[in-house]
Amino acid sequence: MMSSTLKFGLGLLVLANCSLYAYNAGYLGADSTVGREPARVANQLNAPSIRLLAPPGQPAAAPEAGKSEAGKSEAGDGAPAATVPTVPLAPAPGPQQTPAAAMGIAASGVAATAAPQQCIEIGNFDVADARRFDQQLAALALAGRASHRRVQEIERYIVYIPPLGDKETAERKAGELRRLGVNDFYVFNENSELRWGISLGAFKTPEAARTQLAGLVQKGVRTARIAPQPASVRKTAYQLHGLDAAAQAALAKIRPAFPRQQDRACAPA
Repeated sequence: MMSSTLKFGLGLLVLANCSLYAYNAGYLGADSTVGREPARVANQLNAPSIRLLAPPGQPAAAPEAGKSEAGKSEAGDGAPAATVPTVPLAPAPGPQQTPAAAMGIAASGVAATAAPQQCIEIGNFDVADARRFDQQLAALALAGRASHRRVQEIERYIVYIPPLGDKETAERKAGELRRLGVNDFYVFNENSELRWGISLGAFKTPEAARTQLAGLVQKGVRTARIAPQPASVRKTAYQLHGLDAAAQAALAKIRPAFPRQQDRACAPA
């Protein structure tokens, strides 16, 4: 048999459950959905005008058709729904610009490579050719880049026996040469640094002079040697400094007028 206290407690529990059910079902006059989802979302003001911001790099979602129509009905028949300005999406962050890019400087133009410059020597000019070359350089506006130096050209290479001091000694040496089978020679008797020396041949190239000397050594001549003999007239060589591509092209236009001249690199300073 249940005690009266236990029966009373069970009765209260049943009564409480019945009251909660009646409240949720609306039998007590209050709508249980008021202030709760989804009814609260439907009662929002201007709900169709709300735009959800999409993640960076994705387009914003368009409003659903059903929600737009619901907004019109909530605003009232014939009354336009109030609009809320759409907040634009911030652009997706890009790579950080370098100072050069921010200033509009192209990467390829930051450090332009300068045209190579060089020094060319042209020569050797006699007096008449040097005068014509000066005029051509002035016409090309290259005179300011030109300098010149005097050049002593080698006219020939001589094989010789150095001066022997006096005429008698030179003649005795000449007799020795004849006994060795050398007959093509002559004694320097003019007033010069080679006076009372003996010439054994003059040649235009050093190779030809060395060949002659080797033949004399085979015959027993021990005191002969080779020496360059400068020309009597000095000539002029021009050095053109700091020539870029444009200046070299201008110089090439006048070079055919001086076919005897040679181009060479300037000697180091």
